[in-house]
Amino acid sequence: MQARSLRTARVASVLLGVCQFIIGLLAAAPSLAAEPPGNAPPAVVASPSSPVPYAAIIDKAAARLGVDPRLVRAVIQVESGFQATALSPQGAMGLMQLMPGTVKRYAVVDPFDPRANVEAGIRHLKSLLDRFDLSLALAAYHAGETAVDRFGGMPPYRETRTYVSQVLRLMSGSTPD
Repeated sequence: MQARSLRTARVASVLLGVCQFIIGLLAAAPSLAAEPPGNAPPAVVASPSSPVPYAAIIDKAAARLGVDPRLVRAVIQVESGFQATALSPQGAMGLMQLMPGTVKRYAVVDPFDPRANVEAGIRHLKSLLDRFDLSLALAAYHAGETAVDRFGGMPPYRETRTYVSQVLRLMSGSTPD
């Protein structure tokens, strides 16, 4: 009985996050209609001169888990543009775009909760950094560990290669192309 109520609470929490995301989309609908087709709404861009959204959460979790907070910020920038309610067509959720399997692996109750999402995302990133060098860890974060294993290195996917270079550029303080 307790497992059922915990499962129900998790489902309700995820549904709440999805509803919040949809409400955010609906609220942004008038501004989206003004955009040319194919353009996404602007995401928050964290620059060295502007405050980073969720900085306290990122810094605390990164320090505790031994991951460079600049890396975490860069991953979040590329993954979700610092949008806590981001939901990809593939089902990735929240700031660090956790896939459902990652949510389950790290027992995340609400993947749209910034603290829970960042914590699990950093834990996952740390596990990849323990296995791979930085570039391959980022490729594994983006395309999955099995893709890196299958290809014995960087997967030949253009999207993954672009993702890795964007994160590395942001982490080093360069502006993306």
